[in-house]
Amino acid sequence: MWVQGSIEFKNPLLAGWHSCQEDLKFIKELKKDHFVALKRTVRDENGTEVANEQRTLIYTKQPVAETSAKLRQLQHFKNTYVVTFTDIDIMEYSSFSSNPHRIHWDRDYTRNVEGYRDIIVQGPFLVQFVIDYCEHLFGRSVSSIKYKNTCHVYAGTDVEVCHNGLESDGKANVVLRDAKNPQKVYFESKVA
Repeated sequence: MWVQGSIEFKNPLLAGWHSCQEDLKFIKELKKDHFVALKRTVRDENGTEVANEQRTLIYTKQPVAETSAKLRQLQHFKNTYVVTFTDIDIMEYSSFSSNPHRIHWDRDYTRNVEGYRDIIVQGPFLVQFVIDYCEHLFGRSVSSIKYKNTCHVYAGTDVEVCHNGLESDGKANVVLRDAKNPQKVYFESKVA
């Protein structure tokens, strides 16, 4: 599962050939779980660095804990917007991103083998959604995002996108939380 990461956009991503170098930063074992950190560097055909990404994933054999999301103190936000990721959204994103993992499209497998109650929204989908949302909202390209996935989001869940606008440093804190239980936070990010 996708845990956390960051992306820094150094130059515009233009049409043409690009290379992606992926390096393993570390593998750490913690309570029978394994955390894997990767670094990706994307360069254009001239070798100019376009973006770099850090991501951390967790590999676990622990049973799914539906109460794994820590309930947070209810935080007030000036701006909220509700979005629902449908089965079709999730399956299309898997297709677009070449992600064949069955927890994103096979409901029976997800329930009976993996132990989740429904298919799950991809971590990268949440990241891309927040980037697109901020670019449209603030009318400018995102230069970086640092994020943390705190709980999986199921298909059909009403997710509240929350923020207080741009801060004086030009950054925004964007939180995705459960629209019906706003103490349940799925995703936290700092977007510049």
